[in-house]
Amino acid sequence: RFKYKVATLKASQSKLKADIDAAKTHQATIEHDPETTVQALEATEIELEEQVQTKEWEIQGLQTQVALNCFAPLIPMHPVSKLPASLSISVERDEKAAVVVDLQLAMDELNESRLVLSDDVDRLCLEKQAKADGLKVTRDEFHAQFDELAAEVVKGKAVVDALTLE
Repeated sequence: RFKYKVATLKASQSKLKADIDAAKTHQATIEHDPETTVQALEATEIELEEQVQTKEWEIQGLQTQVALNCFAPLIPMHPVSKLPASLSISVERDEKAAVVVDLQLAMDELNESRLVLSDDVDRLCLEKQAKADGLKVTRDEFHAQFDELAAEVVKGKAVVDALTLE
């Protein structure tokens, strides 16, 4: 049962590493298409946060199991079964500790990736806002020029009307 959990956690860790690699690849595409990438990055960030939370819960469960296994040798055992059980517990404890360390490293990588993605999302949002602000300024300048031309047309029409009346 424990070996199954270890295998499952190792498979999960492999998937997380693949997700990290995919996130790094996805990050490289940001520079080529920032407009559509912002929404994809936000979705990826949410997904990574959910994965980190799930792994934190798994690590807490494993740490609880390791703590419980640490107290297992203190429980009185039959002398015949004492040696194999304590060796088994020691091996399981070491395996669990190794899995916990691997998961912690994977979580650290996920957190780093999430922070990089978050920074990229923020940067792209700022770039989009700056571009939108630039377009608003251009639009406002166009409207101001249009208003000036309209005023000139009104003045010119008034001059033409005055000359026509004379």
